[in-house]
Amino acid sequence: MKCAVLTVISILICGAFSFAQNKPDPEILTARQWREDLNYLAEQMPKSHKNAFHSITKEEFEAAVKRLDERIPSLKRNEIIVELSGLAAMIGDGHTEIWLGQDEVGFHQYPLRVYLFEDGLYLQAVEARYAGLAGAKVVKIGKLSAEEAFDKVSRILARDNEMFLKAYTPRYLIVPEVLSALRIIDDPENGQYVVRDKSGKLTTLGFSPGKTNDDLNAWSIEAPPGTFSDNFVNARKLDKNTPLYLKNPQDIFWYQYLPEPKTLYVKINAIRNKPDETMEDFAKRVFQAVDQNDVEKFVLDLRQNGGGNNQLNEPWMLGIVKRDKINQFGKFFVIIDRHTFSAASHLVTLLERHTKAVFVGEPTGASPNHYGDAARFSLPNSHIRVDSSALYWQNSLPWDARLWTPPQIYTPLTFTDYINNRDPAMEAILDYRPGGSFPEVVSEFVENRDLAQFVRKYKSFKSDPSHIYVETENEMNRLGYRLMGSNRLDDAIEIFKLNVETYPQSANAYDSLAEAYMNKGNRESAIRFYRRSLELNPGNTNAAEKIKMLKEKN
Repeated sequence: MKCAVLTVISILICGAFSFAQNKPDPEILTARQWREDLNYLAEQMPKSHKNAFHSITKEEFEAAVKRLDERIPSLKRNEIIVELSGLAAMIGDGHTEIWLGQDEVGFHQYPLRVYLFEDGLYLQAVEARYAGLAGAKVVKIGKLSAEEAFDKVSRILARDNEMFLKAYTPRYLIVPEVLSALRIIDDPENGQYVVRDKSGKLTTLGFSPGKTNDDLNAWSIEAPPGTFSDNFVNARKLDKNTPLYLKNPQDIFWYQYLPEPKTLYVKINAIRNKPDETMEDFAKRVFQAVDQNDVEKFVLDLRQNGGGNNQLNEPWMLGIVKRDKINQFGKFFVIIDRHTFSAASHLVTLLERHTKAVFVGEPTGASPNHYGDAARFSLPNSHIRVDSSALYWQNSLPWDARLWTPPQIYTPLTFTDYINNRDPAMEAILDYRPGGSFPEVVSEFVENRDLAQFVRKYKSFKSDPSHIYVETENEMNRLGYRLMGSNRLDDAIEIFKLNVETYPQSANAYDSLAEAYMNKGNRESAIRFYRRSLELNPGNTNAAEKIKMLKEKN
Protein backbone atom coordinates (compact mmCIF):
# COMPACT_ATOMS: atom_id res chain seq x y z
CA MET A 1 0.00 0.00 0.00
CA LYS A 2 1.35 3.39 -0.96
CA CYS A 3 2.38 5.40 2.07
CA ALA A 4 2.26 9.12 2.46
CA VAL A 5 5.64 10.76 2.87
CA LEU A 6 5.75 12.66 6.13
CA THR A 7 7.60 15.72 4.97
CA VAL A 8 5.60 17.19 2.17
CA ILE A 9 7.06 18.18 -1.14
CA SER A 10 9.78 20.78 -0.85
CA ILE A 11 10.65 22.96 -3.78
CA LEU A 12 13.70 21.86 -5.70
CA ILE A 13 17.08 23.52 -5.53
CA CYS A 14 17.53 25.24 -8.85
CA GLY A 15 20.51 25.20 -11.13
CA ALA A 16 21.52 23.69 -14.41
CA PHE A 17 22.13 19.97 -14.22
CA SER A 18 23.19 17.59 -16.93
CA PHE A 19 20.96 14.63 -17.73
CA ALA A 20 24.08 12.47 -17.82
CA GLN A 21 24.40 12.70 -14.04
CA ASN A 22 22.71 10.64 -11.33
CA LYS A 23 21.63 7.75 -13.51
CA PRO A 24 20.65 4.75 -11.41
CA ASP A 25 22.09 2.31 -13.92
CA PRO A 26 25.92 2.32 -14.09
CA GLU A 27 26.09 2.07 -17.87
CA ILE A 28 24.19 2.99 -20.98
CA LEU A 29 22.08 -0.02 -21.81
CA THR A 30 21.90 -1.61 -25.22
CA ALA A 31 18.64 -2.22 -27.06
CA ARG A 32 18.99 -5.91 -26.20
CA GLN A 33 19.25 -5.12 -22.48
CA TRP A 34 16.24 -2.83 -22.57
CA ARG A 35 14.29 -5.55 -24.36
CA GLU A 36 15.28 -7.98 -21.64
CA ASP A 37 13.95 -5.53 -19.06
CA LEU A 38 10.73 -5.09 -21.02
CA ASN A 39 10.18 -8.82 -21.32
CA TYR A 40 10.91 -9.28 -17.63
CA LEU A 41 8.30 -6.66 -16.75
CA ALA A 42 5.78 -8.35 -19.05
CA GLU A 43 6.43 -11.73 -17.42
CA GLN A 44 6.45 -10.54 -13.81
CA MET A 45 3.43 -8.25 -13.88
CA PRO A 46 0.81 -11.04 -14.18
CA LYS A 47 2.68 -13.09 -11.58
CA SER A 48 3.00 -10.36 -8.96
CA HIS A 49 -0.32 -8.58 -9.47
CA LYS A 50 -3.46 -9.85 -7.78
CA ASN A 51 -5.38 -9.54 -11.05
CA ALA A 52 -3.33 -7.81 -13.71
CA PHE A 53 -6.06 -7.93 -16.32
CA HIS A 54 -8.94 -6.42 -14.38
CA SER A 55 -9.04 -3.31 -16.57
CA ILE A 56 -7.46 -4.46 -19.83
CA THR A 57 -7.21 -7.79 -21.57
CA LYS A 58 -4.09 -9.90 -21.68
CA GLU A 59 -4.06 -9.48 -25.45
CA GLU A 60 -4.12 -5.68 -25.19
CA PHE A 61 -1.22 -5.71 -22.75
CA GLU A 62 0.84 -8.11 -24.86
CA ALA A 63 0.18 -6.02 -27.99
CA ALA A 64 1.47 -2.91 -26.19
CA VAL A 65 4.57 -4.83 -25.07
CA LYS A 66 5.19 -5.94 -28.67
CA ARG A 67 4.87 -2.38 -29.99
CA LEU A 68 7.36 -1.07 -27.45
CA ASP A 69 9.76 -3.93 -28.15
CA GLU A 70 9.81 -2.95 -31.82
CA ARG A 71 10.45 0.72 -31.05
CA ILE A 72 13.19 0.33 -28.44
CA PRO A 73 16.16 0.65 -30.86
CA SER A 74 14.91 4.08 -31.96
CA LEU A 75 14.20 5.43 -28.45
CA LYS A 76 16.37 7.33 -25.98
CA ARG A 77 16.78 6.22 -22.37
CA ASN A 78 14.18 8.63 -20.94
CA GLU A 79 11.73 7.73 -23.71
CA ILE A 80 12.02 4.02 -22.93
CA ILE A 81 11.48 4.64 -19.21
CA VAL A 82 8.43 6.81 -19.85
CA GLU A 83 7.03 4.13 -22.17
CA LEU A 84 7.59 1.51 -19.45
CA SER A 85 5.72 3.74 -17.03
CA GLY A 86 2.83 3.93 -19.46
CA LEU A 87 2.86 0.16 -19.79
CA ALA A 88 2.56 -0.27 -16.01
CA ALA A 89 -0.20 2.35 -15.95
CA MET A 90 -2.23 0.29 -18.43
CA ILE A 91 -2.94 -2.18 -15.63
CA GLY A 92 -5.31 0.45 -14.30
CA ASP A 93 -4.81 1.00 -10.58
CA GLY A 94 -3.04 3.62 -8.49
CA HIS A 95 -0.58 1.25 -6.85
CA THR A 96 0.84 -0.35 -10.01
CA GLU A 97 3.48 2.01 -11.35
CA ILE A 98 7.03 3.05 -12.04
CA TRP A 99 8.16 6.12 -10.11
CA LEU A 100 9.81 8.71 -12.34
CA GLY A 101 11.73 10.63 -9.70
CA GLN A 102 15.40 11.38 -9.23
CA ASP A 103 16.07 8.62 -6.73
CA GLU A 104 14.24 6.04 -8.82
CA VAL A 105 15.34 6.74 -12.40
CA GLY A 106 17.56 9.83 -12.21
CA PHE A 107 15.01 12.26 -13.64
CA HIS A 108 15.15 15.95 -12.71
CA GLN A 109 12.77 18.86 -12.23
CA TYR A 110 12.51 22.43 -13.35
CA PRO A 111 12.71 24.99 -10.51
CA LEU A 112 9.00 25.73 -10.23
CA ARG A 113 5.92 24.13 -8.79
CA VAL A 114 2.47 23.91 -10.34
CA TYR A 115 -0.90 22.85 -8.96
CA LEU A 116 -4.23 22.18 -10.63
CA PHE A 117 -6.88 24.28 -8.89
CA GLU A 118 -10.58 24.26 -9.74
CA ASP A 119 -10.03 27.17 -12.11
CA GLY A 120 -6.85 25.99 -13.81
CA LEU A 121 -3.14 25.23 -13.54
CA TYR A 122 -1.14 27.87 -11.66
CA LEU A 123 2.46 28.61 -10.69
CA GLN A 124 2.28 27.82 -7.01
CA ALA A 125 5.95 28.60 -6.35
CA VAL A 126 8.72 29.93 -8.56
CA GLU A 127 12.27 31.27 -8.43
CA ALA A 128 12.73 34.68 -6.84
CA ARG A 129 13.82 36.17 -10.17
CA TYR A 130 10.25 35.54 -11.34
CA ALA A 131 8.69 36.65 -8.04
CA GLY A 132 6.17 38.88 -9.79
CA LEU A 133 4.82 35.87 -11.64
CA ALA A 134 4.20 33.67 -8.59
CA GLY A 135 0.54 32.83 -8.96
CA ALA A 136 0.42 33.30 -12.73
CA LYS A 137 -1.80 30.90 -14.66
CA VAL A 138 0.00 28.36 -16.84
CA VAL A 139 -1.30 28.70 -20.40
CA LYS A 140 1.19 26.61 -22.33
CA ILE A 141 3.95 24.09 -21.67
CA GLY A 142 6.39 23.68 -24.53
CA LYS A 143 4.40 23.16 -27.71
CA LEU A 144 1.09 22.30 -26.09
CA SER A 145 -1.59 24.09 -24.13
CA ALA A 146 -1.59 23.40 -20.41
CA GLU A 147 -4.69 21.21 -20.84
CA GLU A 148 -3.12 19.21 -23.68
CA ALA A 149 0.13 18.73 -21.76
CA PHE A 150 -1.78 17.59 -18.68
CA ASP A 151 -3.75 15.07 -20.72
CA LYS A 152 -0.66 13.68 -22.43
CA VAL A 153 1.33 13.23 -19.22
CA SER A 154 -1.63 11.71 -17.37
CA ARG A 155 -1.77 8.84 -19.88
CA ILE A 156 1.54 7.39 -18.71
CA LEU A 157 0.76 7.57 -15.01
CA ALA A 158 -0.92 5.09 -12.67
CA ARG A 159 -4.40 5.94 -11.45
CA ASP A 160 -7.48 4.67 -9.67
CA ASN A 161 -9.55 7.51 -11.05
CA GLU A 162 -9.54 11.00 -12.52
CA MET A 163 -9.10 12.67 -9.12
CA PHE A 164 -5.87 10.77 -8.50
CA LEU A 165 -4.55 12.10 -11.81
CA LYS A 166 -5.45 15.64 -10.76
CA ALA A 167 -3.29 15.15 -7.68
CA TYR A 168 -0.48 13.27 -9.38
CA THR A 169 0.00 14.65 -12.90
CA PRO A 170 1.15 18.20 -12.00
CA ARG A 171 4.26 16.76 -10.34
CA TYR A 172 5.40 15.45 -13.71
CA LEU A 173 4.59 18.61 -15.64
CA ILE A 174 7.91 19.95 -14.35
CA VAL A 175 10.02 16.87 -15.16
CA PRO A 176 12.05 17.57 -18.33
CA GLU A 177 12.72 13.92 -19.15
CA VAL A 178 8.98 13.22 -19.16
CA LEU A 179 8.08 16.31 -21.17
CA SER A 180 10.75 15.66 -23.80
CA ALA A 181 9.88 11.96 -24.08
CA LEU A 182 6.27 12.89 -24.83
CA ARG A 183 7.35 15.55 -27.37
CA ILE A 184 5.82 18.32 -25.29
CA ILE A 185 9.13 20.20 -25.25
CA ASP A 186 11.97 20.09 -27.78
CA ASP A 187 14.93 21.13 -25.62
CA PRO A 188 14.90 19.70 -22.08
CA GLU A 189 17.71 22.11 -21.12
CA ASN A 190 15.32 25.00 -21.74
CA GLY A 191 11.81 24.23 -20.57
CA GLN A 192 9.38 26.80 -21.91
CA TYR A 193 6.28 27.81 -19.92
CA VAL A 194 3.89 30.49 -21.08
CA VAL A 195 1.99 32.09 -18.19
CA ARG A 196 -0.65 34.79 -17.83
CA ASP A 197 -0.26 37.23 -14.92
CA LYS A 198 -3.03 39.03 -13.05
CA SER A 199 -3.17 41.80 -15.63
CA GLY A 200 -3.62 39.32 -18.47
CA LYS A 201 -0.13 39.76 -19.86
CA LEU A 202 1.52 36.65 -21.34
CA THR A 203 5.13 35.88 -20.44
CA THR A 204 7.39 33.04 -21.57
CA LEU A 205 9.63 31.57 -18.87
CA GLY A 206 12.62 29.38 -19.59
CA PHE A 207 14.00 26.91 -17.03
CA SER A 208 17.00 24.63 -16.82
CA PRO A 209 16.64 21.30 -15.02
CA GLY A 210 17.99 21.10 -11.50
CA LYS A 211 19.04 18.53 -8.98
CA THR A 212 16.38 18.41 -6.29
CA ASN A 213 15.40 16.90 -3.01
CA ASP A 214 11.77 17.33 -4.03
CA ASP A 215 9.87 14.10 -3.43
CA LEU A 216 7.38 13.16 -6.14
CA ASN A 217 5.88 10.61 -3.74
CA ALA A 218 4.79 13.30 -1.28
CA TRP A 219 1.15 14.25 -0.97
CA SER A 220 0.84 17.81 0.27
CA ILE A 221 -0.56 20.64 -1.78
CA GLU A 222 2.57 22.63 -0.90
CA ALA A 223 5.82 22.46 1.01
CA PRO A 224 5.67 23.40 4.68
CA PRO A 225 6.72 26.95 5.58
CA GLY A 226 10.47 27.29 5.81
CA THR A 227 11.35 24.44 3.45
CA PHE A 228 11.48 26.47 0.26
CA SER A 229 15.00 27.33 -0.74
CA ASP A 230 15.92 30.98 -0.26
CA ASN A 231 15.41 31.83 -3.90
CA PHE A 232 11.81 30.62 -4.10
CA VAL A 233 8.60 32.62 -3.74
CA ASN A 234 5.22 31.08 -2.95
CA ALA A 235 2.03 32.49 -4.47
CA ARG A 236 0.32 32.31 -1.08
CA LYS A 237 1.31 34.49 1.85
CA LEU A 238 2.96 32.27 4.44
CA ASP A 239 1.66 34.02 7.54
CA LYS A 240 -0.43 33.52 10.65
CA ASN A 241 -3.60 33.34 8.55
CA THR A 242 -2.60 29.97 7.11
CA PRO A 243 -5.70 27.72 7.19
CA LEU A 244 -5.66 24.71 9.47
CA TYR A 245 -5.23 22.14 6.71
CA LEU A 246 -1.93 23.74 5.62
CA LYS A 247 -0.51 24.02 9.13
CA ASN A 248 1.97 21.48 10.50
CA PRO A 249 2.17 19.41 7.28
CA GLN A 250 5.30 17.71 8.58
CA ASP A 251 3.37 16.44 11.62
CA ILE A 252 1.77 13.04 11.04
CA PHE A 253 -1.26 13.83 13.19
CA TRP A 254 -2.46 16.56 15.52
CA TYR A 255 -5.67 18.18 16.77
CA GLN A 256 -6.98 21.53 17.95
CA TYR A 257 -10.11 22.49 19.85
CA LEU A 258 -11.80 25.63 18.49
CA PRO A 259 -13.77 27.09 21.45
CA GLU A 260 -15.90 29.68 19.68
CA PRO A 261 -17.50 27.29 17.14
CA LYS A 262 -17.21 24.43 19.68
CA THR A 263 -15.44 22.35 17.06
CA LEU A 264 -12.73 19.77 17.55
CA TYR A 265 -10.51 19.62 14.46
CA VAL A 266 -8.29 16.57 13.84
CA LYS A 267 -5.69 16.52 11.05
CA ILE A 268 -4.20 13.20 9.94
CA ASN A 269 -1.53 13.57 7.25
CA ALA A 270 -0.62 9.87 7.09
CA ILE A 271 -1.97 6.60 8.48
CA ARG A 272 1.19 5.90 10.42
CA ASN A 273 2.52 5.82 13.95
CA LYS A 274 4.87 8.50 15.22
CA PRO A 275 8.16 7.44 16.79
CA ASP A 276 6.85 8.62 20.17
CA GLU A 277 3.09 7.99 19.81
CA THR A 278 0.98 5.37 18.11
CA MET A 279 -2.12 6.19 16.10
CA GLU A 280 -4.18 4.29 18.69
CA ASP A 281 -2.83 6.40 21.56
CA PHE A 282 -3.45 9.57 19.58
CA ALA A 283 -7.05 8.48 18.96
CA LYS A 284 -7.48 7.95 22.72
CA ARG A 285 -6.24 11.51 23.35
CA VAL A 286 -8.62 12.90 20.75
CA PHE A 287 -11.68 11.11 22.08
CA GLN A 288 -10.78 12.10 25.63
CA ALA A 289 -10.84 15.70 24.40
CA VAL A 290 -14.25 15.03 22.83
CA ASP A 291 -15.58 13.71 26.13
CA GLN A 292 -14.15 16.56 28.19
CA ASN A 293 -15.13 19.51 25.97
CA ASP A 294 -18.34 21.02 24.67
CA VAL A 295 -18.08 19.67 21.13
CA GLU A 296 -20.87 20.47 18.70
CA LYS A 297 -18.92 19.52 15.58
CA PHE A 298 -16.14 16.97 15.15
CA VAL A 299 -13.97 17.32 12.03
CA LEU A 300 -11.62 14.61 10.77
CA ASP A 301 -9.47 16.08 8.00
CA LEU A 302 -7.98 13.44 5.68
CA ARG A 303 -6.92 15.79 2.90
CA GLN A 304 -3.39 15.32 1.52
CA ASN A 305 -3.28 11.91 3.17
CA GLY A 306 -1.70 9.36 0.82
CA GLY A 307 -2.16 6.41 3.14
CA GLY A 308 0.10 4.20 5.24
CA ASN A 309 -0.80 1.22 7.39
CA ASN A 310 -4.33 -0.06 6.88
CA GLN A 311 -4.32 -1.80 10.25
CA LEU A 312 -4.23 1.51 12.13
CA ASN A 313 -7.69 2.67 11.06
CA GLU A 314 -9.88 0.76 13.48
CA PRO A 315 -9.55 3.07 16.55
CA TRP A 316 -11.12 5.93 14.60
CA MET A 317 -14.13 3.98 13.42
CA LEU A 318 -14.74 2.41 16.86
CA GLY A 319 -14.20 5.68 18.69
CA ILE A 320 -16.83 7.44 16.61
CA VAL A 321 -19.36 4.61 16.75
CA LYS A 322 -19.19 4.56 20.57
CA ARG A 323 -20.00 8.27 20.90
CA ASP A 324 -23.54 9.38 20.12
CA LYS A 325 -22.38 12.85 21.17
CA ILE A 326 -20.64 13.28 17.82
CA ASN A 327 -21.84 10.34 15.71
CA GLN A 328 -24.78 12.29 14.34
CA PHE A 329 -25.51 13.58 10.88
CA GLY A 330 -24.50 17.24 10.96
CA LYS A 331 -22.08 16.83 13.88
CA PHE A 332 -19.44 14.52 12.41
CA PHE A 333 -17.61 15.71 9.28
CA VAL A 334 -14.84 14.07 7.26
CA ILE A 335 -12.89 16.25 4.80
CA ILE A 336 -11.56 14.40 1.76
CA ASP A 337 -9.79 15.39 -1.45
CA ARG A 338 -7.95 14.08 -4.51
CA HIS A 339 -4.95 13.20 -2.32
CA THR A 340 -6.98 10.94 0.00
CA PHE A 341 -5.63 7.59 -1.11
CA SER A 342 -4.83 4.02 -0.12
CA ALA A 343 -5.09 3.45 3.66
CA ALA A 344 -6.69 6.88 4.08
CA SER A 345 -9.31 5.92 1.52
CA HIS A 346 -9.91 2.67 3.41
CA LEU A 347 -10.62 4.72 6.55
CA VAL A 348 -13.08 6.82 4.55
CA THR A 349 -14.87 3.64 3.43
CA LEU A 350 -15.14 2.33 6.99
CA LEU A 351 -16.52 5.65 8.20
CA GLU A 352 -18.98 5.82 5.32
CA ARG A 353 -20.33 2.35 6.12
CA HIS A 354 -20.42 2.46 9.91
CA THR A 355 -20.87 6.09 11.00
CA LYS A 356 -23.08 9.09 10.27
CA ALA A 357 -20.31 11.12 8.70
CA VAL A 358 -20.93 14.01 6.33
CA PHE A 359 -18.18 14.03 3.69
CA VAL A 360 -16.96 17.43 2.55
CA GLY A 361 -14.36 18.43 -0.07
CA GLU A 362 -13.49 16.59 -3.27
CA PRO A 363 -13.91 12.94 -4.35
CA THR A 364 -11.14 10.69 -3.06
CA GLY A 365 -8.19 9.63 -5.20
CA ALA A 366 -8.95 5.93 -4.67
CA SER A 367 -11.92 3.65 -5.21
CA PRO A 368 -13.74 2.30 -2.12
CA ASN A 369 -12.71 -1.20 -3.24
CA HIS A 370 -9.29 -1.18 -4.89
CA TYR A 371 -6.05 -2.99 -5.59
CA GLY A 372 -3.08 -2.13 -3.37
CA ASP A 373 -0.18 -3.30 -1.21
CA ALA A 374 2.34 -3.18 -4.01
CA ALA A 375 4.76 -6.05 -4.45
CA ARG A 376 8.01 -4.67 -5.82
CA PHE A 377 10.41 -6.13 -8.32
CA SER A 378 13.37 -4.62 -10.13
CA LEU A 379 14.19 -4.88 -13.81
CA PRO A 380 17.42 -6.90 -14.25
CA ASN A 381 19.53 -4.45 -16.27
CA SER A 382 18.30 -0.93 -15.48
CA HIS A 383 17.36 -1.86 -11.88
CA ILE A 384 14.21 0.23 -12.25
CA ARG A 385 11.71 -0.53 -9.49
CA VAL A 386 8.24 -1.64 -10.50
CA ASP A 387 5.31 -1.62 -8.08
CA SER A 388 2.54 -4.15 -8.69
CA SER A 389 -0.61 -4.43 -6.58
CA ALA A 390 -0.59 -7.75 -4.73
CA LEU A 391 -3.93 -7.50 -2.87
CA TYR A 392 -7.52 -6.52 -3.53
CA TRP A 393 -9.07 -4.59 -0.67
CA GLN A 394 -12.85 -4.87 -0.37
CA ASN A 395 -13.80 -2.70 2.57
CA SER A 396 -16.99 -1.62 0.86
CA LEU A 397 -19.80 -3.80 -0.47
CA PRO A 398 -18.84 -6.41 -3.09
CA TRP A 399 -20.87 -4.68 -5.81
CA ASP A 400 -19.52 -1.21 -5.03
CA ALA A 401 -17.91 -0.24 -8.34
CA ARG A 402 -17.65 3.50 -7.63
CA LEU A 403 -14.43 5.08 -8.80
CA TRP A 404 -14.23 7.23 -5.68
CA THR A 405 -15.98 8.14 -2.46
CA PRO A 406 -17.83 11.35 -3.27
CA PRO A 407 -18.42 14.31 -0.95
CA GLN A 408 -21.94 15.17 0.11
CA ILE A 409 -20.81 18.79 0.13
CA TYR A 410 -18.48 19.62 -2.76
CA THR A 411 -16.07 22.44 -1.90
CA PRO A 412 -13.52 22.80 -4.71
CA LEU A 413 -10.43 24.88 -3.99
CA THR A 414 -9.94 27.77 -6.40
CA PHE A 415 -6.67 29.60 -6.83
CA THR A 416 -8.27 32.70 -5.29
CA ASP A 417 -9.21 30.64 -2.22
CA TYR A 418 -5.65 29.39 -1.94
CA ILE A 419 -3.82 32.71 -2.14
CA ASN A 420 -6.33 34.33 0.23
CA ASN A 421 -5.87 31.57 2.81
CA ARG A 422 -9.50 30.48 2.57
CA ASP A 423 -10.64 26.94 3.26
CA PRO A 424 -14.04 26.38 1.59
CA ALA A 425 -14.39 22.96 3.26
CA MET A 426 -14.09 24.28 6.81
CA GLU A 427 -16.27 27.26 5.96
CA ALA A 428 -19.01 24.90 4.74
CA ILE A 429 -18.72 22.82 7.91
CA LEU A 430 -18.86 25.77 10.29
CA ASP A 431 -21.83 27.21 8.36
CA TYR A 432 -23.66 23.86 8.19
CA ARG A 433 -27.13 23.78 9.63
CA PRO A 434 -29.35 20.68 10.07
CA GLY A 435 -32.07 19.97 7.55
CA GLY A 436 -30.16 20.45 4.33
CA SER A 437 -29.04 16.88 3.66
CA PHE A 438 -30.94 14.70 1.21
CA PRO A 439 -31.85 12.01 3.79
CA GLU A 440 -33.33 14.77 5.94
CA VAL A 441 -35.34 16.13 3.00
CA VAL A 442 -36.69 12.62 2.37
CA SER A 443 -37.54 12.07 6.05
CA GLU A 444 -39.47 15.34 6.15
CA PHE A 445 -41.56 14.28 3.16
CA VAL A 446 -42.31 10.86 4.64
CA GLU A 447 -43.67 12.62 7.73
CA ASN A 448 -45.66 15.52 6.23
CA ARG A 449 -46.67 13.87 2.92
CA ASP A 450 -46.40 17.21 1.11
CA LEU A 451 -45.37 16.06 -2.38
CA ALA A 452 -45.29 19.55 -3.91
CA GLN A 453 -42.95 20.79 -1.18
CA PHE A 454 -40.71 17.74 -1.61
CA VAL A 455 -40.47 18.27 -5.39
CA ARG A 456 -39.42 21.89 -4.83
CA LYS A 457 -36.80 20.93 -2.25
CA TYR A 458 -35.55 18.05 -4.39
CA LYS A 459 -35.01 20.27 -7.43
CA SER A 460 -33.37 22.95 -5.30
CA PHE A 461 -31.06 20.35 -3.75
CA LYS A 462 -30.04 18.92 -7.14
CA SER A 463 -29.37 22.37 -8.61
CA ASP A 464 -26.96 23.32 -5.81
CA PRO A 465 -23.35 23.04 -7.14
CA SER A 466 -22.16 21.79 -3.75
CA HIS A 467 -24.31 18.68 -4.26
CA ILE A 468 -22.93 17.78 -7.67
CA TYR A 469 -21.49 14.49 -6.40
CA VAL A 470 -24.49 13.46 -4.30
CA GLU A 471 -26.08 10.38 -5.87
CA THR A 472 -29.82 10.38 -5.14
CA GLU A 473 -30.98 7.62 -7.49
CA ASN A 474 -30.97 4.77 -4.98
CA GLU A 475 -32.50 6.87 -2.20
CA MET A 476 -35.28 8.02 -4.53
CA ASN A 477 -35.85 4.44 -5.68
CA ARG A 478 -36.18 3.26 -2.08
CA LEU A 479 -38.56 6.12 -1.35
CA GLY A 480 -40.73 5.18 -4.32
CA TYR A 481 -40.99 1.56 -3.21
CA ARG A 482 -41.74 2.68 0.34
CA LEU A 483 -44.63 4.72 -0.99
CA MET A 484 -45.86 1.81 -3.11
CA GLY A 485 -45.76 -0.40 -0.04
CA SER A 486 -48.03 2.13 1.71
CA ASN A 487 -50.39 2.11 -1.29
CA ARG A 488 -49.47 5.70 -2.17
CA LEU A 489 -49.18 4.82 -5.85
CA ASP A 490 -49.67 8.33 -7.27
CA ASP A 491 -46.89 9.71 -5.05
CA ALA A 492 -44.66 6.76 -5.93
CA ILE A 493 -45.15 7.43 -9.66
CA GLU A 494 -44.17 11.08 -9.22
CA ILE A 495 -41.05 10.07 -7.29
CA PHE A 496 -40.05 7.55 -9.95
CA LYS A 497 -40.71 10.12 -12.69
CA LEU A 498 -38.38 12.56 -10.92
CA ASN A 499 -35.75 9.83 -10.74
CA VAL A 500 -36.05 9.08 -14.46
CA GLU A 501 -35.81 12.78 -15.22
CA THR A 502 -32.62 13.05 -13.16
CA TYR A 503 -31.06 9.77 -14.33
CA PRO A 504 -32.32 9.30 -17.91
CA GLN A 505 -29.76 6.59 -18.66
CA SER A 506 -30.69 4.41 -15.70
CA ALA A 507 -32.40 1.17 -16.70
CA ASN A 508 -33.35 0.55 -13.09
CA ALA A 509 -35.10 3.92 -12.76
CA TYR A 510 -37.28 3.14 -15.77
CA ASP A 511 -37.93 -0.38 -14.47
CA SER A 512 -39.22 1.01 -11.16
CA LEU A 513 -41.43 3.57 -12.89
CA ALA A 514 -42.88 0.84 -15.10
CA GLU A 515 -43.66 -1.30 -12.05
CA ALA A 516 -45.51 1.58 -10.40
CA TYR A 517 -47.63 2.12 -13.51
CA MET A 518 -48.30 -1.63 -13.70
CA ASN A 519 -49.51 -1.64 -10.07
CA LYS A 520 -51.66 1.38 -10.88
CA GLY A 521 -53.26 -0.56 -13.75
CA ASN A 522 -51.82 1.67 -16.49
CA ARG A 523 -50.76 -1.12 -18.85
CA GLU A 524 -49.62 1.06 -21.78
CA SER A 525 -47.29 3.21 -19.67
CA ALA A 526 -45.93 0.14 -17.92
CA ILE A 527 -45.03 -1.53 -21.23
CA ARG A 528 -43.53 1.69 -22.59
CA PHE A 529 -41.19 2.18 -19.64
CA TYR A 530 -40.28 -1.50 -19.38
CA ARG A 531 -39.27 -1.30 -23.04
CA ARG A 532 -37.13 1.76 -22.34
CA SER A 533 -35.45 -0.08 -19.45
CA LEU A 534 -34.78 -3.02 -21.76
CA GLU A 535 -33.24 -0.70 -24.38
CA LEU A 536 -30.83 0.67 -21.79
CA ASN A 537 -30.07 -2.77 -20.36
CA PRO A 538 -30.76 -5.65 -22.78
CA GLY A 539 -29.91 -8.04 -19.96
CA ASN A 540 -32.88 -6.91 -17.86
CA THR A 541 -34.81 -10.19 -17.90
CA ASN A 542 -37.36 -8.79 -15.44
CA ALA A 543 -38.44 -6.13 -17.93
CA ALA A 544 -38.69 -8.67 -20.75
CA GLU A 545 -40.82 -11.00 -18.63
CA LYS A 546 -43.11 -8.18 -17.48
CA ILE A 547 -43.64 -6.97 -21.06
CA LYS A 548 -44.58 -10.50 -22.11
CA MET A 549 -46.93 -10.89 -19.15
CA LEU A 550 -48.66 -7.54 -19.77
CA LYS A 551 -49.18 -8.33 -23.43
CA GLU A 552 -50.64 -11.74 -22.60
CA LYS A 553 -53.04 -10.21 -20.10
CA ASN A 554 -54.33 -7.92 -22.81
